[in-house]
Amino acid sequence: MAIGILLVMMDTTIMNVTLPHIQTAFHQNLSNSQWVITAYTLAMATAIPFAGFLGDRFSDKRIFALAIIFFTIASLLAANAHSLQSLIIWRIAQGLTGGVVAPIGIGMSFKVIPMEKRGSMMGILGLPMLLAPTIGPALSGFLVKDFNWSTVFLINLPVGILALIFILLFLPNFPANKASKIDLKGALLSPFAFPILIYGVHIGADKGWSNPSAIAFMSVGLLMLLLFILVELRVENPLLHL
Repeated sequence: MAIGILLVMMDTTIMNVTLPHIQTAFHQNLSNSQWVITAYTLAMATAIPFAGFLGDRFSDKRIFALAIIFFTIASLLAANAHSLQSLIIWRIAQGLTGGVVAPIGIGMSFKVIPMEKRGSMMGILGLPMLLAPTIGPALSGFLVKDFNWSTVFLINLPVGILALIFILLFLPNFPANKASKIDLKGALLSPFAFPILIYGVHIGADKGWSNPSAIAFMSVGLLMLLLFILVELRVENPLLHL
């Protein structure tokens, strides 16, 4: 599980060094090229709230394995992108599949690890989040220097395959709860609340926190997030247990 989480978290930071090379390869300005990072982050924010429902409804192990498979395929397609637009599309695919990996991985750990060992387990699962900001830029710097930008996506293939082997061989099967129902109100709010808020923060960091667009997006995002929280506190089967 830790390998799968590292795979997804590393792709959050690995683009920082790679971005100038992508910008040059596709003859784009920095503003357009930054969507390679922004699209991935927004897609992850959209997918995360649905992880719990998907795992319960269709089995944690199955969804975890499928997420790793499709994330790895999206990485291969991103490496072969012929334009910035197609690269952004595959980054969205990476984000949507990668967004469920960490929540489901942590959820499965709580189901199989005894209470007295959960502290150690959380430490192990927390390592990818600590290592990714260091490994990602260092690895991408090495790859783009000696090879090219596409190798930062190709490196995901062996890691994804290794993670999948461990999942299939060592993770127990978790029964699916066919009676699990989705929280429709939360499902309608979350795909807007989280991405809009994050996009507002992205604009603020790029153009200044007093930028009208940043203020507008963050305000709308916060209002929708507050409404989402109120809904989740009242419904019987929330997307997020708050």
